[in-house]
Amino acid sequence: MIARGTKIYSASCHCGSVRFNRENLSVYQFGDRDVNHCFCRTCGISPFNTVASVPPTYEGPAQPGDYRVNRGCVQDLDVLSLDVDVIDGRS
Repeated sequence: MIARGTKIYSASCHCGSVRFNRENLSVYQFGDRDVNHCFCRTCGISPFNTVASVPPTYEGPAQPGDYRVNRGCVQDLDVLSLDVDVIDGRS
């Protein structure tokens, strides 16, 4: 059940073939295989990925099964108006 007042967004890849519908997705994993990178088979955009696993020493908030949505694929969302926390992935 969705809470009252919750904004619901629609999202898709660039060409519209993937609307979070698994049949047009291709999944790619590399390195430690901790993330399932989902791509549209038609246009190649990655509309979202899922956390497959986390290392035993990981202390962050991500859990297996979590989704990470490419905000650029969300319709009617001005991504430039969002507050963004920049994470230094090198350190």
